[in-house]
Amino acid sequence: MEAMAKYDYTAKARDELSFRRGHRLKVLQMENNENGNGWYKAELNGKVGNIPYNYIELKQHEWYCGSVSRKGAEKYLSIRQNGTFLVRQSESFPGFALSVKAADGVTHLKVMREDASGKFFLWNVKFNSINELIDYYHTTSIYQNQDVKLKHIMGAYEERSPERSDLAFPSVRAVTNETYLNSKNL
Repeated sequence: MEAMAKYDYTAKARDELSFRRGHRLKVLQMENNENGNGWYKAELNGKVGNIPYNYIELKQHEWYCGSVSRKGAEKYLSIRQNGTFLVRQSESFPGFALSVKAADGVTHLKVMREDASGKFFLWNVKFNSINELIDYYHTTSIYQNQDVKLKHIMGAYEERSPERSDLAFPSVRAVTNETYLNSKNL
């Protein structure tokens, strides 16, 4: 995920990353920000460290669904057409997961990151950003043995209302975009 720094930040600990207003950062991991006191792990110029989430502005993507669970992704994708996808925070490892509807059901893929180069990948082809990875798999199948391309976005966002605030899980409204292939506004 890409972000733009809104303010200057000077690292106060060894595991933090300094940056200046206007710097473009690559967000690698997003944790503990739901309650307003979280940090993201990010990369800038080959250096990796923790940054305060409220000092940056994430580039919004319809396909990014935040902390939607694996089961939640399955629930929403299972009734969609093949090629519908979303990117979410992984529940089982730090980083991101890609969930996609295929002919045989919903599959979940770990979006891996190579430590040395900072590149993202699912298999062998490596990309500078998750955005590039998504673009590539719009025209190239994720699998060799079946044609699964990322054709239709399924984004989600939380709807909060006072009468529903007691729900264990937030309600999610799907947003689909059939014209994504013609869009370059990632």
